[in-house]
Amino acid sequence: MTFSIDPYTYQLTVSGNADRDTLSQIEKLLNEGDNAKNIWTHAWICMHDSDNEIVNSQANRTKANQYSLWHEVYETTGYELYSNRWLQYAKNGWKKENDLVLKIGFDSSGLYDIGQKKGYGAAQNTWMKGVSQSMFEARV
Repeated sequence: MTFSIDPYTYQLTVSGNADRDTLSQIEKLLNEGDNAKNIWTHAWICMHDSDNEIVNSQANRTKANQYSLWHEVYETTGYELYSNRWLQYAKNGWKKENDLVLKIGFDSSGLYDIGQKKGYGAAQNTWMKGVSQSMFEARV
């Protein structure tokens, strides 16, 4: 099963080898409140290493910039799109293939990451066994 989340509306769609009614029920549940937005945000955060570099094949800097631009324009009242940062979009146009649609897998072991070497899913986290537990402990 795969969950795909639209980066603009945070609408989640479910696909996989289950019957349509089951997929629809899961989709409806995950689209309640901010569930899909929170799943998208969590996936996005997990796609970065400790240096904040993107480490997932689903994402790249172009997709991140396009996502950021869309939300910046949407969330503000000004429509100034001609800064150097966004000039490439003014020149080249908006490309749907650069949308930052994120996917997360689900199977009998639970959720799992798609497109990265070091995942956090139950069957993907063996790399964490070598990491010091203190890294995960909260400090006050």
